[in-house]
Order: sequence, then C-alpha cells, then structure tokens
Amino acid sequence: MTDLTNTLRWLGDYKPTLPTEPTNFVVQNAVCCPNGQYLVSSYGWDYQTAVVDGVLYSVDGGLNTHTSRNGDGKEEDLTVMSDDPFEDVRNKLLWGSYGKSGKDTLKYIRLKDMEEEHIANVIQYLNDHCIEGPATKWRIEMMQEELRYRKLKLIGE
Repeated sequence: MTDLTNTLRWLGDYKPTLPTEPTNFVVQNAVCCPNGQYLVSSYGWDYQTAVVDGVLYSVDGGLNTHTSRNGDGKEEDLTVMSDDPFEDVRNKLLWGSYGKSGKDTLKYIRLKDMEEEHIANVIQYLNDHCIEGPATKWRIEMMQEELRYRKLKLIGE
C-alpha cells in the first residue's frame, strides 16, 4: 500500500470534533430608520441604504459576524442573535411579506405584530420549502414560541 492510500484511508475515518450547528449566530441584520423604513441586509455584500431628512442610513454584511452600519444614532438597531432573550426577538425579528396574494409590495412585519394565522402559514412554509439548517430551525422555534407566548399572555385574535 502506498503512503497516499494510507493517508486517504486515515482521512476516511476522520470524525470532526467541531459542533455541527453554531450555538450563537446572527439571525437578522437590520435597522429601522426614524421614518419607520426597515433596512435589512440578508447576505454578504447586500448593502441597503436610505436617506431620511438628509441623513444616510445603511446596513451591510448580511448574516456574517462582521457587519457595518451608518446613521446618526436615531435609527433602531434590529440585530437579532440566536441567543437573544425571547422578548428581544419578538420585538425585533422581521418577516418580509408580499401580502396574502403574494403580489403586493414587500412589507416587513415584526414578529410581535404578525397575525396568528400568518405565523402558522409561515411555519408551514418554512417546514415545506426551506433548506434545513440552524437559522430556519431557529425561526420556526421562535414563531412557535410567539404563539405559545400569546396563549400564556392572552394576546391575540
């Protein structure tokens, strides 16, 4: 047997010891401008900008650990990390919607402001159509938690 064959055989037995899922990751990179406009950067090089009252607001970097922002401090930081407390998540997490018809202009809605039927439909959509991974799993769990939260707090429709 050659050295290369032995090396390849050894690599075939290799088992990584790194965690298979990150324990703390960026779930949302966004800001809310003073006029209520949301800027959401979903992937690297996804530079989003708005000028409000002569001030440039921007967000970039997507879900990478290194993100960049610009503004005057009047913008609301809507960054969500996977280990944030649920109260923060429900107040910050955005869902982009094109309305029930799917033909409306994109509108972002905070999790706390979504209708229960909409949350249930999003959960079903994520389960049926999205790539499995820690971020999708986390979003489903947070939406399920929002429905439980509403039942406990008697909030809802």
